[in-house]
Amino acid sequence: PLCETDSILLAGVFLSNVAFPLAALALLALGRAVLGCPRLAYRAAFLFCASPATPFFSSLYSESLFALFTFTGFFLLETRRPAPWAAALCLAAASATRSNGILSLPIVAYHGALRLQELCSDKSARPIPPKLSNRVSGTRAAASETNLAGAPEAAPVAAGGAGCLPGAFGCRASLGLARIAAELAVQCAIVLAPYAAWQLAGYRRFCTSPEGAVNRHSPPDWCGASMAPDLYRHVQATHWGLGAFRFWMLKQW
Repeated sequence: PLCETDSILLAGVFLSNVAFPLAALALLALGRAVLGCPRLAYRAAFLFCASPATPFFSSLYSESLFALFTFTGFFLLETRRPAPWAAALCLAAASATRSNGILSLPIVAYHGALRLQELCSDKSARPIPPKLSNRVSGTRAAASETNLAGAPEAAPVAAGGAGCLPGAFGCRASLGLARIAAELAVQCAIVLAPYAAWQLAGYRRFCTSPEGAVNRHSPPDWCGASMAPDLYRHVQATHWGLGAFRFWMLKQW
């Protein structure tokens, strides 16, 4: 029988190799929805599978799950009937898998802005309630009788025609805007929540708990950062040697 460590390693490799082809299929569906050309979508999915970074998708890394959740979330936003809540959950899973998932926030905000624009540009006439419609019909009938008697014709009551009111931007549209804006804020918070939770957990463990201090006496330097402490940025800069233009040095070549 395998020990616990070997079982975890095999499970991770198995999960990565299952998520990788599913991510390719999700990218293929996303390409068809966005590009509108099956051939281009197939080429994009093929290049995704044949890229030099493919070994990372088959190893014990989180790239496969991240790609699967990200492509699926984007596809749910690009379908004919978008599902923004399901997309937000998928993108939240992506940000829980890798911190790069928070970069999908502009995409979520963009599609929310499209919904707001669609509501604002909806100038169609609104139906008149039945009681009000009967009053309009009676008024027009009275105006026709008066006109037959030789009096000036009355001005039309509703510019939108029978059964309709003018397409003014009223209270109902304002409530719709507020609802979409609130939903967009919650969806962005859902996407950001896993990353914020990781940061909070790291801060509590290494900055406020004496057991997590590096030297058991004082918290690490990044805890006292002038801006918001970022554990991931600290690990990248200190242990991985990453940062803006820090990796591409002469010795790397």
